[in-house]
Amino acid sequence: MSFVAKLKGLEAETRTASNDKDDDKITKKIESITIKNNIYKGKAKTFYKRKRDAEDVCKKSAHMEAICIDYDKNLPVPTISTNDVYYKRQFLIYSFNVHVLSSSQKCILRIRRY
Repeated sequence: MSFVAKLKGLEAETRTASNDKDDDKITKKIESITIKNNIYKGKAKTFYKRKRDAEDVCKKSAHMEAICIDYDKNLPVPTISTNDVYYKRQFLIYSFNVHVLSSSQKCILRIRRY
């Protein structure tokens, strides 16, 4: 659930709170998720600044390269319809995007797990 959805839900609970004790609990929850959201945004800002700085350095230097690996998705492969337990286990395919920052190229890495 997103930060805004949680915040709106808690604000609605505040309006319907029956006593001050419930209102204080909800206010503390609002403060907690607001702090967590600010920390998350700060970490994201730091990451993108570091990524941008690494990209700039790599574009200027022929002796340095940087990549960024982005987890794309986890793909469950459907089970085979047989009665044997051995064949009913599910296979997983992990998909990653690898970005070469100096040239803006991208490739996809897929890993299969049994």
